[in-house]
Amino acid sequence: DGTLLVGTGSEGLIYQLNPAAEETVVLAKVEPKQVMSLLPAKDGRILLGLANTGGIAAMTSGFASEGTYTSPVLDAEQVSRFGKLRLHGTLPAQTALKVSTRSGNVSEPADTGWSKWSTPAPAAEFVPVAAPAARFLQYRLTFTSEEGKRTAVVDDVDVSYQQPNLPPD
Repeated sequence: DGTLLVGTGSEGLIYQLNPAAEETVVLAKVEPKQVMSLLPAKDGRILLGLANTGGIAAMTSGFASEGTYTSPVLDAEQVSRFGKLRLHGTLPAQTALKVSTRSGNVSEPADTGWSKWSTPAPAAEFVPVAAPAARFLQYRLTFTSEEGKRTAVVDDVDVSYQQPNLPPD
């Protein structure tokens, strides 16, 4: 169908490229591996040769029953109260999406200086941020697919927050 699969070195990403449509999609991520080779198997799987400790993995068609995405650290520039996450996307039947948040006052997420992940909440257009007031925030999306034929899609996420009034310098 004119699409290409490309594996990356240090990032461990598998891309699907469609030159005719000028589209690039991330299909998979293998951590913390380097994708050195791709080999199509007769049963439809794609075998991955991995390095930086060696290994072999297989990629199949369809969607995994569960997967997560953890956002980069978001910086509010000062200690702030977080309001709601606004999610834009689609949630087809037989799929689910849950949202967790955590916050901290140091830029690198770690056990110290960061709250624990909040209890995963079902996705809606607006999801209250359960993480306490802090300078930095992360969100984690957990996707589930009952039949592996479809998945939820998140196009973008907006986070509302309020900085306290500070006296002038």
